[in-house]
Amino acid sequence: QGRFDGYFRDFVAEGSLQTNLGLIQTDMRLDVTRGADLASYSGTLRVSDFDLAAWTENPDFGPLSFYAEVDEGVGLTAEFVHAHLVAEIESFSFRDYEYANLLMDGYIDQNVFDGYFSIEDENLDLELVGIVFYGEEQVRVNADVNLNRLNTRELRLTDREYIVSAGIKANVSQIDLRYPIGYIGLEDFVLEVPDTLQTYFDYFYVNADVLDDSLKQLTIQSDLLEFFIKGKYFWDELPHAFLPYLKENFSYLNTVLGDSTETGKIDADFVFELDILDSRAFEQLLSSSLDTIVDARVWGEVNTMNDFYKLEFSFPELKHANNEFVQLYGLANFEGGLGNLIVSADQLSLGGVSGINPTTLFLDFGPDTVNFTINTADYGELLDRLQMEGRIFMRDEYWAARISNTELTFFGDDWNVESGNELVFGDNYFRAYNLFFSSGEKMVSVESINNRGVNLSMTGINISVLDDLINDHRYNLYGEADIQLWVANLFEIDALNGQVYVDSFLFQDIEYGQLFLEAQLQTDNAPLELNLRTDHPDRSLRGSGVVYLEPDIVPEGKKAMDFHLDIKQFPMMIFEKIIENGVFGTVGVFDGSLSVAGNTGSDLKFDGNATVFNTATSIEILGVRYFVHDQNIGITS
Repeated sequence: QGRFDGYFRDFVAEGSLQTNLGLIQTDMRLDVTRGADLASYSGTLRVSDFDLAAWTENPDFGPLSFYAEVDEGVGLTAEFVHAHLVAEIESFSFRDYEYANLLMDGYIDQNVFDGYFSIEDENLDLELVGIVFYGEEQVRVNADVNLNRLNTRELRLTDREYIVSAGIKANVSQIDLRYPIGYIGLEDFVLEVPDTLQTYFDYFYVNADVLDDSLKQLTIQSDLLEFFIKGKYFWDELPHAFLPYLKENFSYLNTVLGDSTETGKIDADFVFELDILDSRAFEQLLSSSLDTIVDARVWGEVNTMNDFYKLEFSFPELKHANNEFVQLYGLANFEGGLGNLIVSADQLSLGGVSGINPTTLFLDFGPDTVNFTINTADYGELLDRLQMEGRIFMRDEYWAARISNTELTFFGDDWNVESGNELVFGDNYFRAYNLFFSSGEKMVSVESINNRGVNLSMTGINISVLDDLINDHRYNLYGEADIQLWVANLFEIDALNGQVYVDSFLFQDIEYGQLFLEAQLQTDNAPLELNLRTDHPDRSLRGSGVVYLEPDIVPEGKKAMDFHLDIKQFPMMIFEKIIENGVFGTVGVFDGSLSVAGNTGSDLKFDGNATVFNTATSIEILGVRYFVHDQNIGITS
């Protein structure tokens, strides 16, 4: 409904139109007496509750309402159009977030829009001033943006909360991912992840150019990193540059890559280099356990039509959780149907075991087999030397590995591997055959349990090697141990089990007879259960209890540690050997019991008692000998 005043070529129209997409209201003046090219117009347009989701076929959009004014309007064709447009978006939502205070003010001149856009919302605050050229084959943009605040989670853009601010400059003459041309620069970029991370960079400049029909180049300069790639490539095809080659030339990798990977070869020929100057905590966006990366380098080249792929990397130091690599270097080189990989480090710390000296891994890839070699020395305190060679291949649908040659110095002894060994593993399947390591009477074996579980058995191992780990000569452990560790099902682990048996256990050169230790760790937040005992004609030790390895999983009413010891006729000499200096000539024995319970080191509570029998000791500095007979001692925290 509405009103029409004037002539066919010069009129004023006021009215409203209700459609299934929303309500449109206009108050416009139009004069086309000089033709469409020189037509003049002005007026207002209001759109209420426009169904943007239906119009765009995108359910993330909500209803749109806006008010627009047009003046100085001339020309109704693209070649002659010129107008001043002011618009206010009164309501707009995306992913159920209502945006506020959206304004636009600019001029349309033929195929150019020159203007200003702003939004002043508590979670998105920005100003944009720039020019857009849109009437040609490629849209061109030259704009400056002040991004004062962006909260991605509040805007329903990400599940995790990121708060960003930056200054942005863009001068892009070709917006095409396959043939990008232009410049984008970010300055004074600040990123905050509440309660987790706050970091920044000063500048990040990206330049892209097409040198001819197929040769492209992209460079990045920043105080974080520098990067360049030059050659023949398409960004959307890069993820597929390597995988089809692997599937075609190395049959066993199809098990890893699966059938869904595209097998068509792409045409790419390029070189690239990435220099990480200082990751400045941005690495935590990849993994919260990753430490800052400084002065690292990754570089390589690719020629898919010649089946040539090369990648090198160098990290002076790389830390992830309790793993650390010093002077880490890698080289992957694939050409034709063959490939090799070398990874080396001057020093390693793996799983908290530190002090591992230079280590190198070699992998040679053939069509059906991967040959491997591992070299290392001084792996912590137990492993002095390791050189292991073998091969990996497919046996039916499972992976198989054979060790062909080993030079291993472990527990202070040289070990050999049994020939004809094989390890087969895959989906819910594990089988070990003839996998034994031996050194004289000592033996380490790996056996499978019903093609599901594993049993690791060690016999004749002298526990004196623990002295090197404890690094305290006062304790002086001795005895040959038989050790078993087993899991009934590797693929549905419900418990880890262990047993240690020492036939003649000596501590501080004092005999304690046979030592038995049993341990079980169940899954589902259960504690580690420990049982300990010694058998000797004159003295004994009994202990049992539980330890929760993760304090956060301790059930209500329980303690992280709850352990009890009973001691019979233990020699008082053990205290002289611990004190070491200033005490001598100690004789006598004691009985006792002790309970230890608590959640942390400072929270542990001690409760027990002891009885000392016929004890004597001399204090060197006093020159006095003391005697104690049948005395009771209370033990508390």
